[in-house]
Amino acid sequence: MIKTSISSEDSILFLEMTGWLESPNYKQKLYRRLPYVKILKDFKSDERKKFISIYNDMKYLLLDKEIDILDRLYGVNNEKCSSLREIGEWLGVGPGRVRQIRNKAETKMCREIKRRIVKAEELE
Repeated sequence: MIKTSISSEDSILFLEMTGWLESPNYKQKLYRRLPYVKILKDFKSDERKKFISIYNDMKYLLLDKEIDILDRLYGVNNEKCSSLREIGEWLGVGPGRVRQIRNKAETKMCREIKRRIVKAEELE
């Protein structure tokens, strides 16, 4: 397993931005855009830099297809963020399938982050 040093604050930011249910500050809203959509548009924002940094640290958990999708969705490498539809056209699948793959990949990363938070709390 690859060890990374992600602070608890940054970990919680990532959980909140992905809208993960087990985030400490989770607020349920129906039919809402994921919180990271707003921060990813501002290439100079510190939150975006932290979010992308955590994503890059957690990529080792993901399959190549999941990485390709999230790289395009998050606008990694200073690219424009692509929509689910645009990524679906690129892959030859529908936006619903892209959403499923995105959700699965984000869940993998969030579970690992949550596991690390719990482990760090146990060590204190």
